[in-house]
Amino acid sequence: EFTFTFPGLISLALVQLGLFATAVPLLQARDRGTLRYLSLTPLSVAEILAGQLSMRVVIALVQVLLILAAGSTVLELLPWQWFAVTGVALLGILLLVSIGYAIAGAVTSMQMGMAVILVANFSMLMGGNIFIDANASTAQYVIACLIPISFLSDMFRQVITEQNGLWPLWLDAVMILFYSAIAIVVALRTFNFDTVKRSAGGRGWQLRRAGSV
Repeated sequence: EFTFTFPGLISLALVQLGLFATAVPLLQARDRGTLRYLSLTPLSVAEILAGQLSMRVVIALVQVLLILAAGSTVLELLPWQWFAVTGVALLGILLLVSIGYAIAGAVTSMQMGMAVILVANFSMLMGGNIFIDANASTAQYVIACLIPISFLSDMFRQVITEQNGLWPLWLDAVMILFYSAIAIVVALRTFNFDTVKRSAGGRGWQLRRAGSV
């Protein structure tokens, strides 16, 4: 049971990072006007993003390493497994942070955003192959195929236990990158530094300077 649950804990940490440590702060900052004022500084969009993303990557990797350290007291983890889990974690960070930005961009209010985040969190926990085995039933397996985090959990589980998972490792990686690409496209087209104004054509990431605010 521990060998199934332990990899799920790592996935859970990244889910919380993407939803509650990315989407929620972005929604709050935009709702309060913090992002709007930040956009008026000399910083470029790339610099703002680099600061936000680097902080989240560091936090996520520290979380993963701490969970691995705790798990290594029960499971024997070889050095290559530490590196492999770290690599999978980077894929997971890309996926979940992208989803966080996509949610923050797609919703139009803080209230709607929190509702979407709670639904997404529940869906990932119950159907994302984190704590409930997707092989338990056909319905559970079908649901797992539709939830991006399922492929990340499966990848962690295979690397840590050295056993076959629901899908081949290459398919897990491809699906994680596929869902990440979708989330990135949604984020780029919808995310805005202002809660009210949208750029022409619905495209996001357009900064508004003092003269146009």
